[in-house]
Amino acid sequence: MADVLDVVGQLAPSLKTGSLVLDCSTVSCSDGTARGPGWCAGKRISDCPVSGGVKARGCNAVIMAGGNPQAFERARPFLRHWARRSRFWPDRQRSGREGNQSNHVRGIIEAVAEAMAFAHAQGLPLTQLVDTLGKGAGSSWYFRAPRAQHDSRELSGGVKVRLHAKDLGICRDMAARFGVTLPVVERMLDVYSELITRGYGMKTSRRPYRLTEELFGA
Repeated sequence: MADVLDVVGQLAPSLKTGSLVLDCSTVSCSDGTARGPGWCAGKRISDCPVSGGVKARGCNAVIMAGGNPQAFERARPFLRHWARRSRFWPDRQRSGREGNQSNHVRGIIEAVAEAMAFAHAQGLPLTQLVDTLGKGAGSSWYFRAPRAQHDSRELSGGVKVRLHAKDLGICRDMAARFGVTLPVVERMLDVYSELITRGYGMKTSRRPYRLTEELFGA
């Protein structure tokens, strides 16, 4: 958040009245970018986080916005060229950011890793398996996206381990304000901590496959 506030502070002198500033970063909800100096109060979308990972390129992003409804309507023509879907929550200023953090609580990453490691241990061709099961009830974006990369066991693409660990750390802090511990978040943070310790922090968030594969003696 400090970096975001620093950027806002540097932008402030050049912002005209009514300017829109779209904050697409993934940062904590505990402090708002509205606290930044010169943030065009009442005439901005204070948060506009993006989902979609590396697939967000080419108008494939999903945007979750909060803040001022009039500002969102002004930004909509621009967002259409960037995102295939955008959702606005007008009730609270940081609701877009809160929605984005809900998106990061995704144990599906570890579930896919376990499924693929299990299948690989059985000697199944992973590319064909993904192509078939990806059309079934257990499908998900994380299940389909790797496709041929499963055969190389590299699972390229996706968010870097360190970045997703940062996101989950924010989720942990947000849940703690309710006195709650989220088991999926805690488990994934343990997995990412192990991967970072092994030097995989800048590898992709599909790297949990490697750890699960080790359970089968691979």
